[in-house]
Order: sequence, then C-alpha cells, then structure tokens
Amino acid sequence: TGGVIASKRTFGPGRFEIQTRIPSIPGAAYAFWGYLNQTIDGKKCYNEIDFEFPVYSYYEANEIKTYSFDKAYISTYTDDASSSNKSTKYPNLISSIADGEYHTLTFDWIYSEAHQQVAYYIDNNYIGVNTTNVSPYDFHVWIGTWVSGNAYNFGLPNFDKAYMDVKYF
Repeated sequence: TGGVIASKRTFGPGRFEIQTRIPSIPGAAYAFWGYLNQTIDGKKCYNEIDFEFPVYSYYEANEIKTYSFDKAYISTYTDDASSSNKSTKYPNLISSIADGEYHTLTFDWIYSEAHQQVAYYIDNNYIGVNTTNVSPYDFHVWIGTWVSGNAYNFGLPNFDKAYMDVKYF
C-alpha cells in the first residue's frame, strides 16, 4: 500500500518540479512521475517519466544486500509491454537525497519533431538525461509513496509509517 496524489488534468511537455523531503527508510518507492496509459481515438497512448528513490546498490549471488539514497532511478517509457520501449539510468548523486532536508526535484520534458529528451535535476544540479523512448502524449502528474510486493525494487517494507513530505508542486 501507499499513498499518491495525481493531477486531475493532463500536462504536455515542459518543466515539472516538486520540493520534497525523502525519508531514509528503504522498503517503499518515494516517487515523482508523469503517467498516461489509455486508448485515445482507438490508439494506445502510453507515456511514463519517472524520478524514484531508493535504488538497489549491491548484489551478491542474485540477492540484493543494500539500497541507496545516493542514486536516483530516472526513466522514460513509451510502452508498458516491452523493455525495449524503456530507457533507465541510475545516476550517482552528490550526497544522499534522504538527509532530512527538503530537495527540489525537476525534470524538463522536451518533445518536438526534431528533439526529444527528459533532463533531470536535483537542487538545480543536472543529474542525467534520457533521449530515447520519450513519448509525445500528455500525462497526469503523480507524487507519492508506494510499496512493491517485490523486495527487488525497493527493499522489504519493515516499517509502520514513512512520510514523503512535499512543500510544493
């Protein structure tokens, strides 16, 4: 379980930003993303742009040992049915995003016939860009915390409560 806030309206390309405080508790995804998955005029339309924490950081014999708040999960998808339609990166951060302070998470979504990209920033510091699998479809903006049934994603949820505080969107 978890909790999210989703916009009622959809948004097209532009700058998206929140100021948030990420807890240092693995076991849930603390995320800010754009998402659309629907059929419009008979055509399947999919768009997902993700900014998530924590990221698994150490494997041993196919078993995850640690999760890191010193990396980000940034991704773009154009279809949920195939990993070939997904671009994912795990950039290292200057310091832990879960330091008890508020941080500004920003992504700039650019889509034109000549140029498609999503650039990601934390506290105005560039951390990475995806230039493939960038969708043209407007999306709803989501902010929230969710728990996966798969420990592989974010660790086991060994906590009663965790809060992702948001100052603004």
